[in-house]
Amino acid sequence: MRFSSKHADDVAKEKTFLQDMAGMSSTTTPLSNAPYIKNGKPNGRPGPTGKKKLEFEKAVYDAQVDPDGVLRDLNTGEIIEWKPGQPRKGAVDFGHEKGKSYKEMFEKYKNREITLDELKEFQSNPDNFRLETPSANRSHKYE
Repeated sequence: MRFSSKHADDVAKEKTFLQDMAGMSSTTTPLSNAPYIKNGKPNGRPGPTGKKKLEFEKAVYDAQVDPDGVLRDLNTGEIIEWKPGQPRKGAVDFGHEKGKSYKEMFEKYKNREITLDELKEFQSNPDNFRLETPSANRSHKYE
């Protein structure tokens, strides 16, 4: 029985697909649509919710609040008027510690170098974050 080159191409594509799904392919295509990815771009971020979110906020806060009970941006020295459980919008940003960039971790996830669970674990680890004023965090000046 002779196979056409089209059939051989189809078999090769199917083999690559199955290897990719099993994580065995030596060349993988970056994710373009997956949890937190839409059209190859970031689409939201994983993070703790509910009770775990409050525990996460407290852990980051407790690691940074001064002995006098005042919370300051470690980069600018500005006082941050915020406590765990309060709304964050406009008051505080959870910035990443130096060397612990979400952008880098997202690229690793997108390129299948880490799993979704590993990305979620990174985003839920209080040791990866510091509290910053929104302007300081969004300026990227202190990264």
